[in-house]
Amino acid sequence: MLAQIKPQPASKEFREKSVDIGHPTPQAIPHAFTDLPASQPESGPQPLRHVVADGETLPLIAQHYYRDITLWPLIYQANQDRLSSPELLPVGTELVIPPNPRER
Repeated sequence: MLAQIKPQPASKEFREKSVDIGHPTPQAIPHAFTDLPASQPESGPQPLRHVVADGETLPLIAQHYYRDITLWPLIYQANQDRLSSPELLPVGTELVIPPNPRER
């Protein structure tokens, strides 16, 4: 039979020495699928940002954001200044993901 352990409050000495490190904010956690910073004004759908990972294609990215692979040209058109071809997606490139036109 296992003994039951009751939680005890932290001692005064421990509380005085403890440092509040806080919790990481979503902006502090790197991830390929991220929104623009929350400070952007809310004047309708805001474009998202996506950092290209190895093996990704525009149709796969369109599937993730729009649930429709046929909308990949929207992403390409919004990023022609960064992409030389829709077939070449350099890893680490930050793409603008425009709002889904079907949700306007």
